[in-house]
Amino acid sequence: AEYLLIFGHAGLPALGVRGVAAGVACGHVVVVGLGLWVLFTGRSRIHLRLRHVVPDGPVMAEIARLAAPSALQMIGGVAVNFAFIRMAGGFGESVQSAYAIGLRLGLVVPMVCFPMATASATLVGQAIGAGNVRRAWRAIATGVLVLGAVMWPMAIGIFVFRAHIVGFFSDAPQVIAIGSEYLAYTACSVFFWAFQFVFMRSLQGAGDFVVPMLISLGTSLLVTIPLGYTLAYHTSLGPTGLWTSGLASSALTAICTGLWLSTGRWTRRASHSLSETPRPSDP
Repeated sequence: AEYLLIFGHAGLPALGVRGVAAGVACGHVVVVGLGLWVLFTGRSRIHLRLRHVVPDGPVMAEIARLAAPSALQMIGGVAVNFAFIRMAGGFGESVQSAYAIGLRLGLVVPMVCFPMATASATLVGQAIGAGNVRRAWRAIATGVLVLGAVMWPMAIGIFVFRAHIVGFFSDAPQVIAIGSEYLAYTACSVFFWAFQFVFMRSLQGAGDFVVPMLISLGTSLLVTIPLGYTLAYHTSLGPTGLWTSGLASSALTAICTGLWLSTGRWTRRASHSLSETPRPSDP
């Protein structure tokens, strides 16, 4: 839809830059419409009816309680993107354009690999619910290996072909040079993302939402943004300071999450589950 509306193909008006926003909005409307159609027509295992669409206060409150830590965690990432876009703009349109292109390309890796980390979280949650801590640790180790096997080759590809990738979206030499440098740092960050994603999602699967949120939010607001501003505007690094800050943030988040994971405190739910399991009475 964005392509058609930007350039005016298929009989649609050529909206130019406005076509980007219009295309995104149309895409969201179509996705929501298809989802509602599948749910309400019984074409999935979940079949909704109008009588089901009734507000349930206690359930809504519980959903909000469970979702709040993850929502705050996402806010940290959004804040970093907004801050970096603003700071990149201080170095001119070429830097801001390069960052915008690199940011979109960098999001491809999490979009592909985040579901795998979620699968690890599911296995960890099942193991903790069954009181099997060893199986939970095995699921985490397997998740890191599987995710690394997918993400690390992608990182190598991004690093090797970074100039060609940016060049596909822009033919401005300065944008290509700056964007290539940014993608090089992004490729290095991907190495830590394999650990970070699995660690974060596994902790959440075990029922520990608060600590991952505090680590992610604290790293974003207290390290990434201040460090990026300092390196970019108070050293000779310039825009490179922003990319350096992002890489440092990825490494720090992965390390801090791994250290918390290593304490094993998230396994307490497994012990609690075992203590609540009814035992057969003695003969």
